[in-house]
Amino acid sequence: MASLAFGSYWLFEANTSAGLAGLGAGLVLLFGATIDQFEMLKGLGVEAKTRIDQKVNEAEKILAQMKSLAASTASSLIEFHVAESNQPTGGGVQYRVASAYDKVQRTKEMMAATGSSQDAMRTAMTPWLVNTAHALYGHLATPIHAALRIRCVELKNAAGSKESIEARINSINDFLHGDRKTLREQTFSDLTLLIEGLSNAPELDEKSRVNVAKLVKVSLSELAYLNEELAFKNRYYWENLPQLTVELDS
Repeated sequence: MASLAFGSYWLFEANTSAGLAGLGAGLVLLFGATIDQFEMLKGLGVEAKTRIDQKVNEAEKILAQMKSLAASTASSLIEFHVAESNQPTGGGVQYRVASAYDKVQRTKEMMAATGSSQDAMRTAMTPWLVNTAHALYGHLATPIHAALRIRCVELKNAAGSKESIEARINSINDFLHGDRKTLREQTFSDLTLLIEGLSNAPELDEKSRVNVAKLVKVSLSELAYLNEELAFKNRYYWENLPQLTVELDS
């Protein structure tokens, strides 16, 4: 049992060889003890078989517990990496999106090595998926939102039809504040829809509208792959997120 525990620990400390060796040693000792028991019980017939079955059941329970421990450890590590990447730095959103990637992927590999299912890996990685989608949305939406807030101020001071101006201001406010969920409430799907909705931003000139639509299309493709494979499709994209500039209709 000690070898199994230390094996799992070293796996999650990124020492794959030591981890696998520990797990291997633990399993050898575990099943070696079972074989020794089998040799001692030869000739005892049904009773021997019953004792062997009990040992196998005990081993299966231990392995199930180790898998559960591995999944729990991985989940905690990923949450830590997400929190760490959200700390204020001079690296900007590229750092936030990409900094945890290698660590999270290494943890994912360790989960696979200890027999975690795809569902267990997805559950553990969900905080990272949501954090990545949220950071991308913020990066893409910030210049659009900034331009629209300026337009709101301009419209409030503009001359012309009051009804027309109010309709435009309401359209902008609906776009800016349409989703009032907090970060904790937003799911990966929510954020994907928010990014898709950037293509419908009001008041943009035609060139900006085309540029936003192109970038949104690429971003949605990257997010779809991320959600399916739990990995980046194009790492360069995430490490060098394009700066979006927009112009408003005159």
